Amino acid sequence: MNVPTSCNEAIKSKSAAKWLQAMDEDIETLEHNEPFSHTELPKEKTAVRGKWVFAIKGGDESPVYKARYVARGFSQVGGIGFTGTFSPTARMESIRILVQLAVQNGWLLEQMDVKGAYPHAPIECEVYVKQPPGYQQSPNLVWKLKKSLYGLKQSGRNWHCLLHQYLREMNFLQSNADPCVFIQNAERGTTLLLVWVDDIIIASSSKELMDKAKTKLKDRFNMKDLGEISSFLGIDFQRTKECITKSQLRLPDLDLINLSQDLLLVKLIQIPTKQVVIQRLEMKIA
Repeated sequence: MNVPTSCNEAIKSKSAAKWLQAMDEDIETLEHNEPFSHTELPKEKTAVRGKWVFAIKGGDESPVYKARYVARGFSQVGGIGFTGTFSPTARMESIRILVQLAVQNGWLLEQMDVKGAYPHAPIECEVYVKQPPGYQQSPNLVWKLKKSLYGLKQSGRNWHCLLHQYLREMNFLQSNADPCVFIQNAERGTTLLLVWVDDIIIASSSKELMDKAKTKLKDRFNMKDLGEISSFLGIDFQRTKECITKSQLRLPDLDLINLSQDLLLVKLIQIPTKQVVIQRLEMKIA
């Protein structure tokens, strides 16, 4: 399946109806958060251009057509269009530790997704963006942003700060080891949240606390409840009574046919795990 690189390609393709539906859904998600107002561009200001980005998820059997209007943030000027840009993401070690804690303690382990995360977050600078092709209210108007938009340099940081602030209001404490892990200890049990941009893993010692955390997030953001964890960052999870197995056998968006023989015939080596290294050290000391 071919993925269009522009709006014109999308509307001229065989799947035009599906792409148009995906574009409509993206605009509806944006308008739900009211991230902009229409206005004329001030003479001393420059509007940031935008671009439609398309993707197909879910594989050939059940493809899901996605479209998102993003700003071309590379044209922003520091100190005028944005200030800070850094936004942390959870460490892979934190994901492994969280899964291990869930297994050891018999905790629930579920996940949620924030629909249109960035447009929830307020923007601190005066930014104007050109209207998306096909959705122009008037050719003389532009968007004056009230909230963040995908593609802007500061949007990730703005979203992280907003979510962090709200989790503090929910009595979650930020981990000192990982700024994207949040912990809530209560008399009735423990709840942990791990955040990777707009994907959230929730581990909880009881269903009551799990439902409470989910309800609070839904009250503030446009959330999608994905239930028990099954896939996160391309890693598949499968839980049994005794353990949680992880696998990464899928190679999304990778055409093996086009890979060179040199890449397919790479030499495999064995790397000792941390436990093996510890055992070897203990034997050496003895």
